[in-house]
Amino acid sequence: MEKIVPDIVSSSLKRVELPETICIDGERREVSEGDIVAVKIVSEGGSYDKVEAIDGETHKLENGMTIIGVLCERKAVKGFVGLMPDEAKRGDVLDFIGGAGAIGKCVSSFEELGEPFSVEVLGFLVKDGEKMNVKDFSIDMETKLNGCSPIVMVSGTRMDSGKTTLASNLIKELSERGFSVGAAKLTGFTRQRDRIKMEEYGADVSMDFVDAGLLSSSNSSEDVLCAAKGVLNTVSSKGVDVIVVELGGGIIGYDNVFEVLTEREIVENTVYNIVTVMDPVAAFGAKRMLGEKDVSIDVFSGPATDTETGESLIKTFTEVDALNGRKKYVKIADKVEENL
Repeated sequence: MEKIVPDIVSSSLKRVELPETICIDGERREVSEGDIVAVKIVSEGGSYDKVEAIDGETHKLENGMTIIGVLCERKAVKGFVGLMPDEAKRGDVLDFIGGAGAIGKCVSSFEELGEPFSVEVLGFLVKDGEKMNVKDFSIDMETKLNGCSPIVMVSGTRMDSGKTTLASNLIKELSERGFSVGAAKLTGFTRQRDRIKMEEYGADVSMDFVDAGLLSSSNSSEDVLCAAKGVLNTVSSKGVDVIVVELGGGIIGYDNVFEVLTEREIVENTVYNIVTVMDPVAAFGAKRMLGEKDVSIDVFSGPATDTETGESLIKTFTEVDALNGRKKYVKIADKVEENL
């Protein structure tokens, strides 16, 4: 056993009750997703060079920095693909694969990011001789929705398609109209900055998959759906009038966005369904994919709607309305209010 004072406690530990004195065990142990580990940066990487601390502040990674993070997998399109080792011990070299403190072994990376920062394992955090795991502090996963508040769903066909901007703008507009608004970011590796932004824009309560102990939404679809329902039930229990839900990544991917978006209980509680797209072809494909599951889209948004030409093309080829989430979110909020 060794005592440690880390430089950074990452935001993936937001629900964890850390002991006053942090103790680590460097002996070889089998790994489970969510195991909490102490690591040290031992070599620099590319442009993915920041870690989010538990208070939401972002810090630049530096050689020698000690971080408390979590072991998990990641399957990103514009990011790192990382696996968990079967076991780990002091001195093992792994990779920093997610800004919220995700640690794993990188097997593939998005070229523009360069290589990940390498980290040396210092040891597992332990309490009473047992490994600490973020799942020990999570809300319950659920198999059913229990009196869920009406859902406004915001998904996209890829990362960086304007989902968070639109969701935040809708939260602001609805809260200013007197609605009590909950926010749920149902995606893995979520940094707290987006959830915090939603609260700053007026959300009375906000939660994400980390609250359910789910760090990677590339887990089994059953786990992801149970985590989603656990979060939605917990947010609903706060008595909110509406929940603005943002899904992660894109509709096609390993992070189960499509599975959440088309799950019947969630669909039945969704009063307005928004999909953000980068181009009209993406809108055409999204409508076809969701239509095959009898899920309708109420409006398209995102960069494809930045101009009237984009909006017109989408309306022509999909027969679905198109409104820009930055310029016309008030009109989208009008439509949402009509359905509440």
